[in-house]
Amino acid sequence: GKALTLQRFSAESGSTTLSADGVIALSPRVDARLKASANRLDVDELIALAAAFSPASAGSRRSSSGPGARIVASITAGQATAAGVHATNFATDLTRDGDSVTLKPLKMELFGGRYEGAIAARLGQQLSARLESKIADLDVAQLAAFGGAEDTITGRLSGAGTFTGSGADFAELLHDARGSGNATIVNGTIRRLHLVRTVILF
Repeated sequence: GKALTLQRFSAESGSTTLSADGVIALSPRVDARLKASANRLDVDELIALAAAFSPASAGSRRSSSGPGARIVASITAGQATAAGVHATNFATDLTRDGDSVTLKPLKMELFGGRYEGAIAARLGQQLSARLESKIADLDVAQLAAFGGAEDTITGRLSGAGTFTGSGADFAELLHDARGSGNATIVNGTIRRLHLVRTVILF
């Protein structure tokens, strides 16, 4: 009839490999609802995979016959990377509709703590996005070591913020991101006080 049952689907993009199954409605528009899992996943490559799902009729090239495909996928991965940061227990609901891609909610564990947030991105020659982020109980010593300021500060970091940015890929987008937020470090110490400015800037 008007539905297609997807029993098995696999895709690869760089280091990202995922498998999926689900149901795809064919009318009045292609509307897929999938469940996907991956051993390792890269957020950059995940967005690239989402872009590949939609035919050339998306966005400004959308045909007059109707809207483009919509893909909704619940995705989990034991390990993930985002702009060079390694994370575990990654989970998100990804929606691709026209030129827009959303990852909401977006959850992962990193630097000994937890991240919860959402990304609303628009595809094109430049990737633009709005990021809502909340972090809880991150190990500041791990975070400082990642930023090249090891053995300077300890404690647990929590915070939240909203940011917007654009770039050729997710890493460039994060580098460009601007916004506002708050952060609190508790139960910690600061060593080598002459490096405080370097640590806080990072």
